[in-house]
Amino acid sequence: MASDAQQHRSDRILKSLTSKGLHGCPVCSQGQFSVGPEHVLIATPEPTRAEGASVEGSAVVPVMCGNCGYTMLFSPGKLPE
Repeated sequence: MASDAQQHRSDRILKSLTSKGLHGCPVCSQGQFSVGPEHVLIATPEPTRAEGASVEGSAVVPVMCGNCGYTMLFSPGKLPE
C-alpha cells in the first residue's frame, strides 16, 4: 500500500499530466493510471561499447495504465516535485 506521501506525489503527477492532455490510455482508452517509482534509470549502451565500460542512462518516471499495462515514460524535470 502506498504511503500518504507517495499517494500525494502520484496525485500531483497525474493531475499535471491530465492538464497537459492525458485523458486516456493511447492503447485501450481507459483512464486508470498509476505512477511508478520516483526515478527509474533507462540505460541504452552503445553497440560498440567495451564490456565493463560505464553505461549512461536517463532518469524517467513511469506511468502505467491499470487496464492494459501500457507504460509511458516522462522526464522528472517536466513533472511536479
